[in-house]
Amino acid sequence: MPLLYPANRRARGIWLTIHLLGMVGWIGVVAGALALDLGLAVRPVDAAAIASINQLLAVLTCWVLEPCVAATALSGFVLAQIYRAGWPRWLRCKMVLVATVTAVGAALLASGATERIYTAPARLAGVLLLCSVLALSVIRPDGRKPSRHRRHNS
Repeated sequence: MPLLYPANRRARGIWLTIHLLGMVGWIGVVAGALALDLGLAVRPVDAAAIASINQLLAVLTCWVLEPCVAATALSGFVLAQIYRAGWPRWLRCKMVLVATVTAVGAALLASGATERIYTAPARLAGVLLLCSVLALSVIRPDGRKPSRHRRHNS
């Protein structure tokens, strides 16, 4: 019995596209904020420029980051159900990493920390953790393959 039915293959492709676009958007916003933090740490800037950068980051968080996080979480859950592979260890590890990045980001936003010395290390850690989550998505350490590969090998 194939792991994915033909109707689910198209749905899987759509959900996978949503998942990857959400993940790339998430990494992009966090990496962009890190670049702004590092740029401001290297070069002194007046208070008006810092205020405008903080407004830009608030807009990016509201209109890009939050939808990307929601799309990634929802599509990841749906993909896990489509695959019917259960929740293997690598997927649980991804969920812990994503929860860690989300908790640190929420704590950073809630604290109102605007000093670049405090936010840059947290954002660097966030980029590294998100890249490791993306690597786990691609590598899939349990070795499972989509059904079309399994069908031809049996």
